[in-house]
Amino acid sequence: MAARTLDDLFPTEGTSDFQIQMASLSDGAQQSARNVLEQAAADGTLADLDLDAVISNARDADESRENAEDLQVDQAKAAADGDYDKARELSDKAEYELKEVEEKGDDPLEAQLAIRDADYDQMDLDNADYHQEIADDKAEAAVDAAEAGEFETAEDLADDAADEVEVAADYGGGGDEIEDAENADSYDEGVDTYST
Repeated sequence: MAARTLDDLFPTEGTSDFQIQMASLSDGAQQSARNVLEQAAADGTLADLDLDAVISNARDADESRENAEDLQVDQAKAAADGDYDKARELSDKAEYELKEVEEKGDDPLEAQLAIRDADYDQMDLDNADYHQEIADDKAEAAVDAAEAGEFETAEDLADDAADEVEVAADYGGGGDEIEDAENADSYDEGVDTYST
């Protein structure tokens, strides 16, 4: 196979077929593909790269990253609303997308860190759901106690329920997590053509 250089792929004059393919990618996907090419050039393996796979992997990883970020925004909103089951389900889906990013993206370590964070989110959401269930049980017991005329017991149970709701909210996150997730959802969808 003939030697291939970055200058072949990104000529200073004219446009290569590869640049035309790159132009169909989002900014984030273009950067991902460029990172793969530059690493291969540094390793001396650029000539061995399947350029079509570089493009498709960059596109797939970028799409999965976008999906994960959107799911994380929805997850944060569900948790803020106290719907921890739904938030947990969304976190699972986001983690699946992040595993696609790890497999096909240019920075597996970054994806692995995001997957680890998703795992921690899931543990927190499981704890939040557990404490919310306790809160619901105590609130129901408080109503039963009040109906039975046991008002002091009802008040204690209602206080316990309120405490459990607070613990659930601490685990589940709130408005700050929504803002953080929305800020992370920042990949561009514009089209650029890289040149050297």
